[in-house]
Amino acid sequence: PTPKAAPFVLQNEREARVPVDTLYRGLFHGPMFRGVRSMDRYGDAQATATLEVLPRKGLFRSTDDPKFLIDPVTLDVSLHTGAGWHLEQEDQAGRILLPFELKRVELFGPPLPPGTRLMGRSSLTQESPRHFCHDGEVVRADGTVWRRLIGVKSWRFYLPFGQVNFNGPKDEYFISYVWPSIAPLEPEDGVAPAVCVRLDPSGDLTQTGMQEVAACVCLSTRELREFRTRRLGAVEKSAWLFDRVAAKDAARVWWRQRTGERQFMADLDVDIDPRGRHAIRLCTGARPEGYPNVAADGVVGAIFALATSRPWAGVGVTRIDVVDAQSAWNELEPEEQQAVAKLSATEKSLTGESQTPAELAERMARVIAARNAVRNALGPALIPRREQLQIRDGNASDQSLTLTLDRSLFELLPEAQGQSFTVRTFLEGPAAVATFVGGPQ
Repeated sequence: PTPKAAPFVLQNEREARVPVDTLYRGLFHGPMFRGVRSMDRYGDAQATATLEVLPRKGLFRSTDDPKFLIDPVTLDVSLHTGAGWHLEQEDQAGRILLPFELKRVELFGPPLPPGTRLMGRSSLTQESPRHFCHDGEVVRADGTVWRRLIGVKSWRFYLPFGQVNFNGPKDEYFISYVWPSIAPLEPEDGVAPAVCVRLDPSGDLTQTGMQEVAACVCLSTRELREFRTRRLGAVEKSAWLFDRVAAKDAARVWWRQRTGERQFMADLDVDIDPRGRHAIRLCTGARPEGYPNVAADGVVGAIFALATSRPWAGVGVTRIDVVDAQSAWNELEPEEQQAVAKLSATEKSLTGESQTPAELAERMARVIAARNAVRNALGPALIPRREQLQIRDGNASDQSLTLTLDRSLFELLPEAQGQSFTVRTFLEGPAAVATFVGGPQ
């Protein structure tokens, strides 16, 4: 029997703010499943929406009018009202959801004709840090219930959300976000010659199952095969994956700014060139003319990548709390110590009497990050020890360090002979970050 719909009270009722196009940009449903016509009202734990029964043409090759006993499309659309409620919330942490359980479905009447307007109603019945549970209801214009979904449980995932859309078009969204701290460079054709991005993999994204999902979305066929067969520890495997993800995002952002072209991450292939540097190309093997050079480096929880039209692209990242600062300081030559001392606005000497352990650790982390950035730009395979990059000067105004290459490496790196490398350094949470862009003059 078809029941009359019970009164639906919305606590602290207000008008919905999320437009339908925003709703469906946050879901993975294509046009044939986009049955919400408007999100109407929502409350503290409830929401209403206007739904429409969609045409069934195109669902099956054999018929444009399948005789469903249960309309699967509209049944799915009835869940979208609850999805809209989540997008209305101020706190988006843990709002990436995957339904995993349905307690009961109640059906009152056969499928309705395409074009029929209905009201969708959703109520939140349970929540915890790891799940949400909703009840959904679809009501006809005469006030009778057509469908009910009871006990729809969804698992919560704590993944970067906002600029990132894990459900949306993979050639439009980026998992990383642009990091604006890169040293300013003169624009080329009105566009900055370098782009730096930051990727902050959440704890959920570093779990084994979610890493496999990320790998399937982000890696080329060759990379995915290598990811699955490499014998690495958990931390090393995570770094292998997310260094490549960040490098691809940096290249995609840079390329889109230059050409307007959108690229899928899985269509790009990151390899290691003979010098030990990241090298990126299309997975077909081609490298588009003018495609950027890239570099990536990071620590647990923070990956940085840089893309540039310049020949040398370098990023170095070092955790401050793992640096044996006093030992690293003692290993510097006296003239290097004087150069590092210039990072202080007062140019005070970096001795135990004038420098706290925390300040010394920060400075030496900058030194290590700067050396790593230049080493990654020139070729780690050709520079066995980062100490072969010598500190020549420091600048307190922009916290930059100037480095030169040890003479013993001139034969391997003739283009670096006589060159000096100015590297910007930054403190980002528990890490020091250095960026370097340049090339032979």
